[in-house]
Amino acid sequence: MLKRKAMESVQRWYKTESRKALCIIGARQTGKTTLVREFAKEKNLILIELNFLSSENAKEIFNGSPTIDEILRQISLIDPEKDMIPGKTIILLDEIQECPEARTMVKFLVEDGRFRYIETGSLLGVRLQEIRSVPVGYEQLLNLYPLDFEEFMWASKINDDVIQGLKNCFDSLEPVPDYIHTRLLSLFRTYLVVGGMPEAVSAYTTNVGLNPVFEIQNAIWNLYQQDIAKYAQENERIRARSIFDKIPGQLMESNKRFVLNKVEPKARFSILENALDWLTEAGLVLPCLNTTAPVFPLKLNEKRSIFKLFLLDTGLLTSRFSNLALGILQNSPALNWGAFLENCAAQILCANEFELYYYNSKNIGEIDFVIESGQQTSLIEMKSGKDFTRHPALDNALKQSGWSFDKAYVFCEGNIKQEGKILYLPWYMLTFLKNGSQENIFVPFNYGDLHFPD
Repeated sequence: MLKRKAMESVQRWYKTESRKALCIIGARQTGKTTLVREFAKEKNLILIELNFLSSENAKEIFNGSPTIDEILRQISLIDPEKDMIPGKTIILLDEIQECPEARTMVKFLVEDGRFRYIETGSLLGVRLQEIRSVPVGYEQLLNLYPLDFEEFMWASKINDDVIQGLKNCFDSLEPVPDYIHTRLLSLFRTYLVVGGMPEAVSAYTTNVGLNPVFEIQNAIWNLYQQDIAKYAQENERIRARSIFDKIPGQLMESNKRFVLNKVEPKARFSILENALDWLTEAGLVLPCLNTTAPVFPLKLNEKRSIFKLFLLDTGLLTSRFSNLALGILQNSPALNWGAFLENCAAQILCANEFELYYYNSKNIGEIDFVIESGQQTSLIEMKSGKDFTRHPALDNALKQSGWSFDKAYVFCEGNIKQEGKILYLPWYMLTFLKNGSQENIFVPFNYGDLHFPD
């Protein structure tokens, strides 16, 4: 089992006195069902699973306005070898988007109070119109993304003390010891190739070669294409598929802004808006909106019709260019690093609860990301190569009167260094950049006692 940060959220939900159902949402193949199974196993709970995607019988339980007692009696027959014990049983409503009637009944199941309920859904946002009554106030939502880089370090058997030491360096702005820094840069490049889809990460940790990883990534890509064909509104399917398929190519352009007329000649935002919204709600893409001024509040300055569009997982992006994987692992200077680094940054920032914005103007230049925490904004540049200290757009933004920033970050291959208003951090430190007041705990230790796995 891959260690996931979301497990702590599930544990907190279970401990609360509130009897809300936990609704875990996220794109398919991000590990939602596995997370629930591992939680039930860890807590020695009885888990009854209803999978509405694979079982018509599960759907039938909720047809015809049944009573709660009727529903529970039928659920008890799903796995007759397990006794449903109040206070010790979790009922998993898996792929609940396939059964709108079940989502409607969640309110009444929760009110009944005999059992705890977890829902998982991959396309809940795009299928809301099919639900007669959304159980507002009876669900606690949890977004599950692909593994971030810290979770990837756990999967790669990086010692917990090493990770804590990195957090200490992040907080204190002390450079990371060179031998650890070099190893973590290499591992981050591997993350760019493997990504964070759980099945792909598991294949990476159990195989010497990467071919099994690429096979899994291609299968997931094909699955997402099938989901678009099956679930997108009929008049939007071709557009949604075209947008999804064109993201990798457009990210490889020097200007990563998504160009609408490459999807359809003379296309306008209003024509493609519904397809874009569908892909976003399905969790397949991460839009990064243009802000006309990188100041708080960013939402007031957003320009919704101008945006970058990233994939939910950096490994899926790399799988579209598998011939470049070796160049990434070997740190080739000839590679177009921008696409991979920015997509990876978007993925990690979203997992850390940041909304994605970027800034671009003729006078200033382009800032890769502008993030907001509290009432302050920070600037982020993703740099490759040795000339990461060259960042004219960032310099121009910092000189503007009337603009105030909490931080100006350059994530690069270099070690931790503060120069004036600019903080240089290694790529792998991006995973420690949290939204809000979360703080790392400083735990002193001796780096000399540490070792990396082979």
